[in-house]
Amino acid sequence: MGMWCIVLFMTLTIVGQISSEEECSFHYLLKHLNITNDKERFAMTRPVINWKHPTEVNIGLYPYSIVEVIEKSQMFIAYFWVILDWKNDFISWDPDAFCGINKFLVPRELLWTPDFMILETIEEDKTQKSPYLTITSQGKVTLDEDIRLVSACRMKVHHFPFDTQKCNLTFTSISHTVEQVKFASAINSTRATDLTSSTLREEGDWRFLNMIVFNSSLEEGNLNFSEIVYEMEIKRWPVLYLVNVVLPVVFFLVLDIFSFFIADSRGDKLGFKVTVLLAISVMMLILKDLLPAMSNQSPLIVTFFIVVFAFMLMSLLETILITYLMELDSAAPPRKHRSCCTVASAGGCRKGEPECPSQPNSTEGQSELSVEAGGFESLLFELRSLHKSLGEIPREREREPAYWGRVAKHINRIYLCCYLLSVVVFLVCMYRAWTAESEQ
Repeated sequence: MGMWCIVLFMTLTIVGQISSEEECSFHYLLKHLNITNDKERFAMTRPVINWKHPTEVNIGLYPYSIVEVIEKSQMFIAYFWVILDWKNDFISWDPDAFCGINKFLVPRELLWTPDFMILETIEEDKTQKSPYLTITSQGKVTLDEDIRLVSACRMKVHHFPFDTQKCNLTFTSISHTVEQVKFASAINSTRATDLTSSTLREEGDWRFLNMIVFNSSLEEGNLNFSEIVYEMEIKRWPVLYLVNVVLPVVFFLVLDIFSFFIADSRGDKLGFKVTVLLAISVMMLILKDLLPAMSNQSPLIVTFFIVVFAFMLMSLLETILITYLMELDSAAPPRKHRSCCTVASAGGCRKGEPECPSQPNSTEGQSELSVEAGGFESLLFELRSLHKSLGEIPREREREPAYWGRVAKHINRIYLCCYLLSVVVFLVCMYRAWTAESEQ
C-alpha cells in the first residue's frame, strides 16, 4: 500500500511538471487563443467586436536608402521600412499565466491584415514579403515590411542643379472606407525627421532635409477613404553638375572674351569663335538628357545656356563685321594727290590748301614765266572767289589709308566693354536667382 502511494505521488509530480512546461510554450498559448481553428473570427473578418467601430491602423514609414531620382521620367526610387499596427479585439491573455510570454510571432495568413496601397507607386514591389506577424498580450498586431518603392514624383527643376524636391507617399485602403479603417501616423513629423536622418544612407546626389506627416482623405462618389501622407523633402548635391556642366560653359565664355585680343587681320579669330560656339551646342545636347520633357517653369540652367549661346553668337557676328570692315581697306583705291598753291598767287593760299614747294630761278626765261604765271594765278583766285560767293558744292571726302581699320578698332573696343559689362551683370543675376530658393 505504501509503495502504491509513492508511485502515485511520483506520477502526479511528473505530470504536473509536464503540464507546467507545456504552459510555458508558444504552442500552448496558440492553442489557448484558438487562432488556428477559428479562421472565421481571426483571418476572414475585421477583428472588432462591434462592426460599427473602425479599426485604427498606425503607419510608420522610415526610408533608409535613396537609390535614384530620375528627373527625365520624374521617378523616385528608395528603400523603406513600413511598420503597421492595429488592435485585434479577439486576442488577449495574461502573461503571468503563460510564464511571462507577452508577445510572439504567428504566420501572416492566420490573422486579418489591412489592405493598403501607396497611390504614387508606378511599379510593383518585388521584394519578399514578411511571412510573420507579431501579436502582444493586449491584442496589438504588428506588421513589419521592407519595400523597394518606385513612385512618381513631380519634379520642380527651375533651380536645377540647386533644386529641392518634395515627394509625397500617400497610404490609403483600396476596399475599406473611413468608417471601417482609419489610418494614422505612428510618429509625428519631428520624430520622423530625426529617425530618418539617423538611419538614411546618403550615397548619391541627394541629401535628406525633413519629413512632414499629415492626415488626409480621398473621396470617390459617396465613399470616403482615410489617407496618411508622408512628404519627404530632399535637396540635390550640386557639386557634380557644377564641375561637369556649369563650369565648362563659364570657361568657354571666358575663352570667348579673351578671343577679342586675337588680331583681327588673321582668320584664326573667326574659326576659334565658331569652335567655341559648337562646344556650347554640344553641352546643350548633354543638358537635354538630364532635364524632364515637361515642367511648369523653364529651368534656370536652360536660360543660362541660351543667354551664353546668344552672347557668343553676337560675338561671332561682331567678328564677321570687323573682318568685313578690314577687307574694305584692302579694296580701297589709292590716295589722290591734292592741289597746291604758290605763295605768289593773289590773295595767298586758302585755308587747308598746302603750299607748292618753291624752286629757285636759274635763268631769265624762268623769271618771265613766273610773272606770267602770277597773272594766271590772280585770275584763278578771282574765279575761286566768285565760286565761293555763289556757294561751294561740297566735295566727297577722300578716304585716307586704314580708315575702315580705325573704325573697326573703335567698334571692337566699344563692343568689348559692353560685352564684359553684360556678362558680369548676367552672371550676378543668375547667381542670385539660383540661390534664391536656398535662402528662403
